[in-house]
Amino acid sequence: MNKNIWQNMESTAWRDANIYEKLFLTFCLAFDFVSGEMTNSEHEFWNLTLDAEKKIREFLFEREITIPQQEEFIFTTLADGLSKGRVIRPVQTNYGIALCGENFVKNSSEENERKFQKALQVIERIAAMGVTNTEELPYYKIN
Repeated sequence: MNKNIWQNMESTAWRDANIYEKLFLTFCLAFDFVSGEMTNSEHEFWNLTLDAEKKIREFLFEREITIPQQEEFIFTTLADGLSKGRVIRPVQTNYGIALCGENFVKNSSEENERKFQKALQVIERIAAMGVTNTEELPYYKIN
């Protein structure tokens, strides 16, 4: 996979994405943005997780991407995208993997597991709250 080609597909991947694909792409961003460092407390875990969520919300706001609030995050769509399945289409799958795939190679499996757990929290929160262009959250406000 030529990572540079797929990273240049950003606008197409987001513009044409359905809700499941947007959530998959958001997970890929979260996996890339979130720290894989070990935490010693739940407080540290949530600080790192919320920092990543803030970066995601800024990314989406800058590109005018909204995500409607969902009843739940459907985990199988994440697995589908990561394994090039049938729900997440190829452009979104390959763009998403170009965003986060390098982490799987360069990080230890323990670090990737920590990143995965934090990214899951980010995506579950984004799915539950949605993303609008008028965000007003205690840890993130659009100026």
